[in-house]
Amino acid sequence: MASCSFGIISRGLDPEKIQQSDLLWFGPTFLETPAVNFPRYVDEIHNCEPYQRELKDNQMESMCFLVQNNEILPIIDKCSSFLKLQGVLAWCVRFKEKNPLQITTGNLTVAELSTALLCLVRKVQFVYFITEIWCIERGQQLTDSINLLTLSPFLDERKILCVGGRLRHSNLPAEQKDPMLIPNNHLICDLIIKHYHFSYLHTGAEATLANIRTKFWIVNVADPKSNV
Repeated sequence: MASCSFGIISRGLDPEKIQQSDLLWFGPTFLETPAVNFPRYVDEIHNCEPYQRELKDNQMESMCFLVQNNEILPIIDKCSSFLKLQGVLAWCVRFKEKNPLQITTGNLTVAELSTALLCLVRKVQFVYFITEIWCIERGQQLTDSINLLTLSPFLDERKILCVGGRLRHSNLPAEQKDPMLIPNNHLICDLIIKHYHFSYLHTGAEATLANIRTKFWIVNVADPKSNV
């Protein structure tokens, strides 16, 4: 309030003027008058000289901007193993979704590891495939300049960008019918290739790529062994 005696200090009163400030030491002038003369209505306070002095000439409206952080999880750069990365995120998932009435202990469950994997893929896709996701969510046709057009991408019920096509009519498992799209220019691509290359005992390029495509589809990858 403009007539607050201590408010003038927060408004930048010079130290040498503190001793001469009647408002600071004695308060508003109406306090020196009988109580019957005290302001009783808001308009009387607003019209007083100290209040008017505090008003700014140009009133500005406050605005709030919501900025979405598109930074990929920093933990990816600190993990040298795909399984280790998935495990770290799974522990984070358990901590985030813990229920005080039902404490989960012991090793990580399959559901927690699956949730961590989806969280990781969804975050990477939202940064690298934001244009494609935007078009698909709004039912718009992908432009010819987008290199995913031939893969018939779609968003599944988990909000994961997957490869479409005729395989969805086959008897293959669901994750093999619609593998999750992964960019080829991110560390997550290298971790996935290294994981499958080592898990299948250093198979060749074509065999490694075939094993990867049982769950992931790396965009425009030529020789997966070059990423190992």
